[in-house]
Amino acid sequence: MSGNRKVSPENKLKAVQEYLAGQGSIQTIAAKYGVTKTPFRHWISKYKAFGDKAFLRTGSNASYSLEFKRKVVQSYLNGEGSLEELTTRFKIPSSSTVKQWILKYNILGYRQMTIKLNREHDFKVNKKRIYRLMTILHLKSVCRKKRKNYIKSTPQVTAENLLNRKFEATYFGEKWLTDVTEMKYGQGKKAYLSAILDLADKSIVSFVVGHSNNNKLVFETFDIAHKTYPNVTPLFHSDRGYQYTSRNFKAKLDQAGMTQSMSRVARCMLFGGC
Repeated sequence: MSGNRKVSPENKLKAVQEYLAGQGSIQTIAAKYGVTKTPFRHWISKYKAFGDKAFLRTGSNASYSLEFKRKVVQSYLNGEGSLEELTTRFKIPSSSTVKQWILKYNILGYRQMTIKLNREHDFKVNKKRIYRLMTILHLKSVCRKKRKNYIKSTPQVTAENLLNRKFEATYFGEKWLTDVTEMKYGQGKKAYLSAILDLADKSIVSFVVGHSNNNKLVFETFDIAHKTYPNVTPLFHSDRGYQYTSRNFKAKLDQAGMTQSMSRVARCMLFGGC
């Protein structure tokens, strides 16, 4: 037989029950229903796992945890079974469900996959072989376009660039720079570091780490610096992020007797750009 025809769930159940009742061999019953022996064996395994509900159309109502999905996908990538075999092993109603998980999984590119396999196992494999196998399995890395994280807003307050790239300072408290840096960690998590740097000795005056890049993060960083050095009135330089252009932040600077200076939007102060 050259191929398999589509068989309804009712006929799949009927075929398996005929086989289990001893009404024919795998080969004869598979031929009767227009399929080869391999998919018929999968029907049998599925029936043994799920019983009469094995071939019901369950839709997308089943819910699985992220850890469970990763375990199934990793088993497939490790060569622990085919889609049908893993479907039966993990008691998942449809192999198409597993296939979708694999397609959504952020697969490494063939070069990084080669490095990972050679590091974690005793064998050595060539990147061309990994590329060929991944092509056969329709696996490829997913390159997602990075979203811009800044918040578009109309500045309430702006200031001239009084610093004007003059990064030298003769005494502590003459010039302060500030910025917020995004950091990634764990499984797609992000943290934000807000810091103030003194240009004289390049020391960090204050810093705060948080999970949101918001006014609270920036205001708290400033409050710590001002509380620690209440008599210091530096030139305070930042980019034009929405936190620094708010009226509330300008009021803090005025109350502390500091002079505001700004560069253009999205220029990093602490790492060399102004």
